[in-house]
Amino acid sequence: MSSTMPHDRVTRLHLEAGQTLHLSVDARTTLRLLTGAAVLHEAPVWLGERMVGTTHRLVPGQPCRPARPGWLRIDAADEAVDILCQREPAWTALAWQGLAARLAVWRGSLRGVAKTPRAL
Repeated sequence: MSSTMPHDRVTRLHLEAGQTLHLSVDARTTLRLLTGAAVLHEAPVWLGERMVGTTHRLVPGQPCRPARPGWLRIDAADEAVDILCQREPAWTALAWQGLAARLAVWRGSLRGVAKTPRAL
């Protein structure tokens, strides 16, 4: 079974025992195993002269964010699993902090203008 991450912010996936899911995710995706036991395999990358793949054993309730965007393989081991895929919106807390910092600089520059005496 192959799938791409839908544009919805939260998607619930169900895999039966022994089933494998190939899933394309972006950098803002977080996976959370709700029930069962599953193994997450990230796409291999070149490290020096060797191809290295990253494998995560998913623990129920613990969030897992893939290191890189791309294709993942999720294997349901011995029992059915439910997985929650959550995609953060483009405006995250970090973006809001950056905007707040720029607004503070702009506000400070306006204070300087307000304090200069006006010529009558």
